[in-house]
Parts: sequence; C-alpha cells; structure tokens
Amino acid sequence: MVGVHRHLLSYDELMRFFEEMYSLFSVDANAEITMEANPDDLTKAYLKSLKQSPINRLSVGVQSFREEDLLSMNRAHNKEQALSCVPNAADIGL
Repeated sequence: MVGVHRHLLSYDELMRFFEEMYSLFSVDANAEITMEANPDDLTKAYLKSLKQSPINRLSVGVQSFREEDLLSMNRAHNKEQALSCVPNAADIGL
C-alpha cells in the first residue's frame, strides 16, 4: 500500500504470539525462526528486544542502497538505514 507505513509488532505482542504458538505446537529447540522487516523498523532498541525473543534470523527488505531508487519506489527507509540495519543486528548478536 503506497504511502502507508506498516509497523512491526511490539516486543510484548511478539512474545504473546510465541507463547500462544508454543502452547499449541511442539517447536524444536533448534528451530530457525525468521522475522521479515524493513530497514527503517530495525532500530537498535528494537533489535535489542528481538535478541530476547525466540527470533534467530532476520529477512531484511532492502530494495536498493541508492537514495534516488528508494525515493522512486516510495520506500520508507533511506540509504543509511539500509546500510546500517544488518551490521547493527550482527553487533547485537542476531
């Protein structure tokens, strides 16, 4: 949806989801649990909270590292966010 910024679930919302999922299903202790996110949503504070969750893999929606491309695609993130989100996640241990 053009012009609509989607927000990720809060840490508390994520944990309620995982609690419900674990109560209904048997999840292997070594399961890969991936979350898809856009670079502008992956602030350092949010990444730190994700480290406390069962999520152990990120799929980051970077479509370009060129500012003009991001603007033409109406992306919410900018070049700097695209370049910094993955190293920030790695620094935190995701």
